[in-house]
Amino acid sequence: MERLDLASRWLMSAIFIGAGLDKFRQPEEQEAYLRNLGVSRARQARLAAGAIEIAGGAALAAGVLPGLAAAALAAYLIPVTGLAHGNERVHLMKNLAIIGGLLQVVHARRRHSEKKRGREHELRAA
Repeated sequence: MERLDLASRWLMSAIFIGAGLDKFRQPEEQEAYLRNLGVSRARQARLAAGAIEIAGGAALAAGVLPGLAAAALAAYLIPVTGLAHGNERVHLMKNLAIIGGLLQVVHARRRHSEKKRGREHELRAA
């Protein structure tokens, strides 16, 4: 199960890390896209989005607070999806599927924590 968890986190993180790196590799193109969406502070939005995507994706891939990283990425992706992909059915559905996968990570981490606390309580009681 641990290998499956690791593989799923790596696969989900790849899209965020790649998109975040693109925000820094192609700044003019990314800022033009944001301005076309009506974002007035395109440079600041590009930098913030890139940092969120890279940091969240890296944390998710590395397993550093993966539940928190997944929750933060899902929360970030909700307004981004509405702003950037509201009229693009394929991208909208893709982002909804990614949000669903991230929420599964959050749920799995919560269940893992609950089981671990239960085992620790049993050991102390024994």
